[in-house]
Amino acid sequence: MRDIGFDYYWQDPHTKNVFAEGFEFNNHVGRIELVTAFEAFEHFTDPAAELDKMFAISKNLLFSTLLLPEPVPKPDDWWYYGTDHGQHIALYSSKTLRYLAQQHGTYLLSNGVDIHLFTTRQISPFFFRYLHQFSKYGLLAFVHRRMVSLTVRDRDTIAAKLNVRSPNAGGINVA
Repeated sequence: MRDIGFDYYWQDPHTKNVFAEGFEFNNHVGRIELVTAFEAFEHFTDPAAELDKMFAISKNLLFSTLLLPEPVPKPDDWWYYGTDHGQHIALYSSKTLRYLAQQHGTYLLSNGVDIHLFTTRQISPFFFRYLHQFSKYGLLAFVHRRMVSLTVRDRDTIAAKLNVRSPNAGGINVA
């Protein structure tokens, strides 16, 4: 996301930061507009506590999780239960997500399948569905063309922290 130009920060208490070193989230990065959590909700052992942590960072939360179908399928009839690996321990219906949004004073927008947004902003459900449909046809490429990558700035910031000469500082670097 930083490569595209979004000022993103990383946080995951369950894994080592391999790809965003130097851009870990902490309470000193300033205002956070949006928290994203992809393929995480179904792994929460205490969803209420995890949501409280995320909402303490921002009242806008974009996340993915496959909604529990209605009627609720038997364990052998739905692959997303993940009975073969046991890692999906929290599942959500659209009714549950509406309840959670209400409990946290937010609106719920959803594509009705797997992409959901809790937000304090009143956004048209039609617009949300339009953006989701547009994303299938290159939304990130469209956004990327209109934003400036943070990659060079990030490289220079890391070089300054490490007290090494940035490749951008002039001269010729030979590998």
